[in-house]
Amino acid sequence: MNRQLSTKRRLHRILYKIIVTMLIGAIGILLVDARLRPLIKTLAANQAKNISIRIINDAVVDVMKATSFTYDDLVSLDKDASGRITAIKTDSIKMNQLKSDISNAITEGISQVDRRRVSIPAGNLTGLDSLAGRGPRINLYITLSGSTTATIKNIFETAGINQTRHQIVLEITTYIYAIMPGVNTSTETSTNITIAETVIVGLVPEIYAGPNDSLWPDLIN
Repeated sequence: MNRQLSTKRRLHRILYKIIVTMLIGAIGILLVDARLRPLIKTLAANQAKNISIRIINDAVVDVMKATSFTYDDLVSLDKDASGRITAIKTDSIKMNQLKSDISNAITEGISQVDRRRVSIPAGNLTGLDSLAGRGPRINLYITLSGSTTATIKNIFETAGINQTRHQIVLEITTYIYAIMPGVNTSTETSTNITIAETVIVGLVPEIYAGPNDSLWPDLIN
């Protein structure tokens, strides 16, 4: 009888130790996950932003080389008999083609990005500054997807006495989604790319004709 009681007590102790160990392990996993998840999201977002900026720059360079559009290809200046500029007109077809080609190139570039590795030093999980960046690295892999929007802006600014700089700027916004097991995050990157510019000598008219029948440009004095 005493032996049976002793055996039951030993089993209870063993079972108790197992349960305590499992609880401690579960709490440890939850604490690590709570610390790891924000780090992964931050690293993934930074990685996605860096990739998107590189893809945007490459896409703009490639499309501009392929089209070979210059300022004179995109813009025409109407003048009166005295040489005064009476109207500034942009070629809507070429501008929209340029915008579409660049947007498509960026989206395609994002879709072709292979899985990227995100590496986190184990010391970062402790939250201690003294251990930050130390210890073995934990490797995770992210998959990227995204979309792109582009808007053409015309900027006029003073460049000197009776001189105005006209810039055609493509405002590009990319939305990148980083996906990995258990963690999804997104980031938005906006970049302004000047695709053509010139300095106009003389007074600039207040009426401007451009894409989407917009009559009023962005004026920056």
